[in-house]
Amino acid sequence: MSDSSPAAVPPHHLLPIALLDALATGRFVRDALDTLRSAERSRRLLLLRALLDYARPRPDSTGPLPSVDSAWNLLLRAESVAPQVVAEMLMDPRTGTWVAHALRRQRAVSSDRAPLWFHVGQLHAFAAAAAVRAGIEAEMSVPVWDGDLQLPSLGCLRLTTETEWDHAVVTIGATVRIRRAGRTTELDRGSDRWLPLRSLTSTSGGLTLTVRLDDLSPYRLLNNPGRPARLDDDAVGRWQALLDGAWRILVADHPDRARELATGMASLIPLPAVHRFRPHSTSVEDGFGSAILSEPHDAAQFAVTMVHEFQHSVLNGIRHLVTLTDVDDPPVCYAPWRDDPRPLGALIHGLFAFTAVAEFWAVHRTRSHGAAADLANFEFGLWRHQTETVLRSAESHPALTAVGRRFLDGIAQRLARLRDQPVPPMAVSAAEAAADHAAGWRACHLRPDPDRVRVAADAWTARLPAPQVADGAESVVVTDRVVQRLDAKAVLMQIRIADPDLFDRLHTEPQLVAGASSADVAYVAGELTAARLLYLTELSANTDRAAAWSGLGLVLAELGKNAELLLRQPELVRAVTERVAADTGRQPAPDELAVWLAHGEV
Repeated sequence: MSDSSPAAVPPHHLLPIALLDALATGRFVRDALDTLRSAERSRRLLLLRALLDYARPRPDSTGPLPSVDSAWNLLLRAESVAPQVVAEMLMDPRTGTWVAHALRRQRAVSSDRAPLWFHVGQLHAFAAAAAVRAGIEAEMSVPVWDGDLQLPSLGCLRLTTETEWDHAVVTIGATVRIRRAGRTTELDRGSDRWLPLRSLTSTSGGLTLTVRLDDLSPYRLLNNPGRPARLDDDAVGRWQALLDGAWRILVADHPDRARELATGMASLIPLPAVHRFRPHSTSVEDGFGSAILSEPHDAAQFAVTMVHEFQHSVLNGIRHLVTLTDVDDPPVCYAPWRDDPRPLGALIHGLFAFTAVAEFWAVHRTRSHGAAADLANFEFGLWRHQTETVLRSAESHPALTAVGRRFLDGIAQRLARLRDQPVPPMAVSAAEAAADHAAGWRACHLRPDPDRVRVAADAWTARLPAPQVADGAESVVVTDRVVQRLDAKAVLMQIRIADPDLFDRLHTEPQLVAGASSADVAYVAGELTAARLLYLTELSANTDRAAAWSGLGLVLAELGKNAELLLRQPELVRAVTERVAADTGRQPAPDELAVWLAHGEV
């Protein structure tokens, strides 16, 4: 890692086309993941070098700490004694998220409440932890945040302090001592004040997965820095039991995905449990091999979430080596798994990850029984439909490069294998959930041409035939910043399958599902006449909830009413309704207006 070492000039990394094809088509090839991990190591070395270059001329980069060169030299000493230790620490996902965030602060492209020296000073903590693990004598000042002294890859020592941003001197020898404010404390790893990083390990079929359960690092979350959120022993036990169940599923039914995870998944960042059908999970581009996720409801949810999130790490690694999309990539694409418009690059991210999700449910539904099988069939039907929808739109996107097209061709091969798999009637409602989300997204984010809206409104008011309805191409994306929870009906459908008692309760307490209304519950329950009246009543008072427009379209389709425009171009129906109301003071019935717009009869 010194200027004279080979690592000072990272190798030139290439992703051979055969390995790209293997990744696109979902085949596990160890060389492909090794290539991504090797490139990630070089990327982190370059980021560390950039951090040194930015920090050296700025006194505020280190504040009360020694120079960055003193920390770097200690790290080089540790590497000379224990190169595998430093290599492992370098590839920890939190190293990637830390150094990237510290660089963004150095370059003033991000901000947070911590002083700059706290972020740069994590290099000092990194070097001190490497020295502890290498067993060399050293002394280094490191940052302390509100009493928490973090030693990356080891754990956190909780000190008593009256200062939020502080520092302490770590002396490493036969023992490790901490000196701060004139007091010296010996690091006792059996003390309640020492919180070690913990790991989870599962073995099944001869394959082992070991991941850190990171509830300590200040760089584990999306907003940095973050405070430790220590899990108690009972919670750790639940996570271990869930991992054991998830790992058995993956090794038995999804061996390629299991081998990927065993090779590349390094850490899980636990969050508290949330609604069963709205689990939280995400990954960070700079944290290859990690996932942030809420405590899973069951082993299947845990398994599919790990698969999903690791696909994002894989695609981040791919995108560091090859260009899938052109630079001009505005956020205008429809992503069925999101409520907001996305750029093509993000759309491909979701397509890649949810293709693996659809593949998971395609198998898992054959291993399940009763309500679990019904739910798995619904999940399979939904994600097969959504990925096919996205593939069709992405394949023709002008920002796609030639390599990007080849990558999508590989994904298309996987989806083709799912296309003709039959689904039972329970899964048919997945298509309704997909149509609802797509129409709700249009009502939320698309705006039709104002002149066309004015002409249509004037024609309605004069009781004239409607102007011809085009295919909607003239509608433009105008991102609505209000969170609408467009997945509410899909969640209601999942609850109806998995928990009928809770679904019955939702008739009187729809607010238990954020974004849902009484009309949505009635629709999912099959109470179509009631749902129609409830949607019309809601829209007469408030036209802002996009899911009410899509819901009314679904109801009318079920009732055999010819108002398909509410699903095909709900943004036009909504805009004309609002324009007529503004012009005349009287709001037209949305269902009647939709029929008129589509067929030209008042």
